[in-house]
Amino acid sequence: PSCRSVRAVVIRLENNIFGLGAQIHLISLVASYAFSTGRTLLAADEDAWWYAGEACSSGSYHCYFEPLSLCTVRGENGVTSRADWQVLPLLGEHHEDRDRVIIASVESEGWLKTAGYRAAVPTQYTAMGLLWWRAQLILRLFRPRDFVLAHVRATSLQIPWPQPWDEWWGSSNRGGGVGGQGGG
Repeated sequence: PSCRSVRAVVIRLENNIFGLGAQIHLISLVASYAFSTGRTLLAADEDAWWYAGEACSSGSYHCYFEPLSLCTVRGENGVTSRADWQVLPLLGEHHEDRDRVIIASVESEGWLKTAGYRAAVPTQYTAMGLLWWRAQLILRLFRPRDFVLAHVRATSLQIPWPQPWDEWWGSSNRGGGVGGQGGG
């Protein structure tokens, strides 16, 4: 379908003062909602995400991660043609049947949790569990751009990680091995 006809939820990270882990949690909550309701998930084209930094003029998630969809908020593949798309209804204050494009932000988190999306797993994946489902969402949401991966790889080689790793990591305190599963 055309991007102008899809039902979408646009995540805005502006004013989200929490750490990266909390933001990943929020984005995965919104993704779970989008999956459950058949909405296309988009990140705001322009935002004020504090992790984006000054070098990123759009201030958005897109500075470092691949787009979540072929659709965009505005433009040729835009889901809306509104000049001021920021007046779109907020997730949790929207009308599911009437509002085609909605905004999700940190203010939506309480509604998402109350509505059950915190522990929601699609029926066909229930046997895999909540952790597996959230990991699948995160794997698909956080796809770093090539320049980010190259920078991370080059920089991580310069970090003087303590050796042996197990002594520094403290795996002997957890029973050894990965995740405390013995073997150490």
